[in-house]
Amino acid sequence: MRAMRPSSRPASLALQCFIALLVVALVRSPPAQASAPEFLTQLTLSASGPRIAVVVVSQDLRASQQQGALESAAEAALDRAARFTVLPVHDAFNPNAAKKQETKLEEAREKMKTGKQALDDLDNVKATEAFTQAVEALQTTDLSRNFPALLEAWTMKAAGHATGGENGPAKKDIESVVALSPKAEFTPTFFTPDLIKFAEAQRKFAANAKGELLVRTEPPGARVWVDGLYRGVSPVTVAGLTGAKHFIAASEGGYALGQSQAGPGEEVISLAAAELGPGWKKAISDIKKDPEGSTRDSAAQALGKAAQLEQVLLVVSRKSLAGEQLELIGIRLEVRDGHNASFRTATVNPGDPEQLASFFDALTGKDAKRDGRDAVHHFKGGSGSSVKTVAGISLLGAGAAAIIVGGVFGIMANGKANDFRATPQTQTFNSANFKRDGQTYAAVADVSYIIGILAAGTGGVLLLTDKLGSAEADDTSGPGKKKDSTDDLKRRELDRKAAEDRRAAEERAKDDERRRDEDRKREEERKKDNDSKAVDDKRRAEEEEAARKEEAKKKEDDERSNKKLSKKEREALERKQREEEKQAAAEEKKRLEEEERAKKTEEKKNSGKLSKKQQKEEDERKKKEEEEAKAKAEQEARLKAEADAKKKKEDEERKKREEAEKKKKAEDHDDLRNY
Repeated sequence: MRAMRPSSRPASLALQCFIALLVVALVRSPPAQASAPEFLTQLTLSASGPRIAVVVVSQDLRASQQQGALESAAEAALDRAARFTVLPVHDAFNPNAAKKQETKLEEAREKMKTGKQALDDLDNVKATEAFTQAVEALQTTDLSRNFPALLEAWTMKAAGHATGGENGPAKKDIESVVALSPKAEFTPTFFTPDLIKFAEAQRKFAANAKGELLVRTEPPGARVWVDGLYRGVSPVTVAGLTGAKHFIAASEGGYALGQSQAGPGEEVISLAAAELGPGWKKAISDIKKDPEGSTRDSAAQALGKAAQLEQVLLVVSRKSLAGEQLELIGIRLEVRDGHNASFRTATVNPGDPEQLASFFDALTGKDAKRDGRDAVHHFKGGSGSSVKTVAGISLLGAGAAAIIVGGVFGIMANGKANDFRATPQTQTFNSANFKRDGQTYAAVADVSYIIGILAAGTGGVLLLTDKLGSAEADDTSGPGKKKDSTDDLKRRELDRKAAEDRRAAEERAKDDERRRDEDRKREEERKKDNDSKAVDDKRRAEEEEAARKEEAKKKEDDERSNKKLSKKEREALERKQREEEKQAAAEEKKRLEEEERAKKTEEKKNSGKLSKKQQKEEDERKKKEEEEAKAKAEQEARLKAEADAKKKKEDEERKKREEAEKKKKAEDHDDLRNY
């Protein structure tokens, strides 16, 4: 009655277990408990807000000039959304500097608490010292955000002096605060009416200030703050400033925060490379090479991981072929797995704040849903899981489950077979039951194995064909089509390069035309200056000639009148004339020196604006003018020497005539006496 034989059953127990475990290990579906940490992470992020920073990648010169404007608009949109922890780009990629500034900011907060407590305790000396330390600490922090705190500390420092009766230092601090922020308030709690009146006078003076500050950055295009107010992208001119030194901050992606103090005039801030600069440069380079492919998202992920961010708002920009607009690709990407929480493309006018706000508000709104647990991408060929992928994974899972069931029933069938062998032949009832159950379990195991193998095979085929289909969608199928796609890509790349070359040529032509206009204007101004100078020289020569004639006539009159004057009177008159001549010569020399200094100052101003050819012409003109001035000075010296010689000769002749007249009078007198 041994109806069941081991050789007729499925594989041995050990082999069945091995197959079941191998299939389970190869199935792609993750265990159910893996979703718990993700859920908890999502809850944590939604409660505290994910750490996010803006990364702008500019693909041409026009786009790079607007990089600061795009960074500013993106950060403003993230702030409006009020569900993110926004890190300024200069903090996100300069973690050590940001940490030091945060430490200084915390130190300033503690000093402010100490100072206010000291004021409450009427200890103005301790309060003033604490507020002074707070001001010094705050000056080393990020003044694009912490300038209001600096003003508060400075105002409280003035309050410390005022409560101690030190009106001189208090006025100095009030003057400094109002020069930076005319709207600063000084409460009567700490300031006397005289000090408040002084503050009002300083406020009126600041309201009429006309100073201008031109801020340039290296590289250009950085965002600029002056006294805590955002002023635009460099180069930027700020008008209506007092003569005090103002606080300037400049920021651009890939660089550290640059800060300085300067009064009205021109200030150039050179931005240092960011601490994570090498990683930044590599990521930006990779994104530029593949702005619409998978490399773009992976590079942004790597950059976010290096900065320990949870999300990155990536903006890829380039100049549009239509006018001065920009073509933007915006992605809010989760660093963990590259899921595109939001994606948008648009062509916008960078000078229109409403267009920029609309574009970035859409990027910072609701999060896009995932494809099950898979990330959704928006690069070419990366739009998430397809129906075939889902079906393939499901069939693989079902096949694995069926094989596991087959393994279980196989084990049970083997158990019944062992029971059947161990049962004596005389126990027919038990033997029949063991046989029937073993055959049933074996049949179920066989069917489960067949179903599992078919399901797993079908799932594998679906996954394989889905991958091949994706590859064909990207590259197209067949040799001819693939070649056509490659040709299309090359043609599009050539068209894009040609368009960029055209844009660059147009920009160069505009720059050349602008330079020619500037050169033409400078040439016209120089001609006008030369004509005006020639007229002035001619008029001055005529005036000098008239003055010389007048002086000669005066000398003749003096000589005629000298005949009637005594010797002492003539000597006094001559001394007076000589003094007047010396004074006139000194005044003329001083005037010429002042004109020369003014001319050199003007030439120095214009020298930076002239081209090499114009500089050469200007140098030749200067040399010619110097030679003319030298010749003129030599001529004047010669004329003066001739005049002095003539005067000396006339004096000698006059003396001779006088001596002759005296001698003649003496002889006449002797003749009369002899007579």
